[in-house]
Amino acid sequence: MTPQLFHGDCHQLLTTLPPDSVDLVLTDPPYGIMKCNSETGWYAEKLRWDERLDQTKIWAELNRVVRPKGMILLFSKEPLTSQLIQTPHTNLPFSYRLIWVKNHFGHPPFLSPNAGEFF
Repeated sequence: MTPQLFHGDCHQLLTTLPPDSVDLVLTDPPYGIMKCNSETGWYAEKLRWDERLDQTKIWAELNRVVRPKGMILLFSKEPLTSQLIQTPHTNLPFSYRLIWVKNHFGHPPFLSPNAGEFF
């Protein structure tokens, strides 16, 4: 077996994969937190990339393509993290959180000032 790495839009990519064919999904989906209440105007247009995905469709496709002992690792931020954990997903139980401890935060205006990120 030769490992394959796919990089692309999950809406397009997942539907092309055969059932039970994926060992690992590693993703950083839009969190939907930047838009806040900015639903109109130029600011909303600039944040179009931050639209939350249709979780029902995405999880149905993930359930279809991930092998029984496969894994899904996704980056998230509150409040999306709690919502994902609390939403039941058939055959895809929540296992545990990973915490990225950051020893060097970088330049605060550009990177997260948090000492750790929760996944």
